[in-house]
Amino acid sequence: MNRTYRLLYLLLSTALFSPAVAQNRFYVDPAASGTNTGTSWTDAYTDLHSALAAAVSGDEVWVAEGVYRPTETVDRSARFEMLSGVRFYGGFAGSELDLGERDWQAHPTVLDGDIGTPGDSTDNSRTLLYLFRPDSFTLVDGFVFRHAVADDSTVPVGTVGNSGAALYIMANNGEAHGCFILQ
Repeated sequence: MNRTYRLLYLLLSTALFSPAVAQNRFYVDPAASGTNTGTSWTDAYTDLHSALAAAVSGDEVWVAEGVYRPTETVDRSARFEMLSGVRFYGGFAGSELDLGERDWQAHPTVLDGDIGTPGDSTDNSRTLLYLFRPDSFTLVDGFVFRHAVADDSTVPVGTVGNSGAALYIMANNGEAHGCFILQ
């Protein structure tokens, strides 16, 4: 292998296999009154879907306490989706500057599938959070998952809608990675 190709190989392999470093941090707080850009607690996104759509591998999403539903309609297939390599944190009061300041027990961040008639599980979301081929840098931490019902009998068991009510992980050849803190 000549020198140019070795250098190119070294650069590509370093870029592809280096650990993810937080590039951006996006904030979510439905009560925020700023510019809705996600750049601070004041200017936080007021919609969780917007933050997850903006986040790419290496980014963090910090979510303030509250109840987040995947839709305001009765579309049972609506869900939250995030990319591989994103670090997704709940449990914030909405003023923290450091991850260590959050208290997920005092400030619960709830992903809730009760989208239809309150208390009627037959019209709830089928999946709350969908992860497509998460890598080892993907993290979900500090959330409460509730009221999703994966009961879509029109799709095979093991597929989204009929499995993974709280969290559905689409693996790559049967292999998925990530860190999921369930407490």
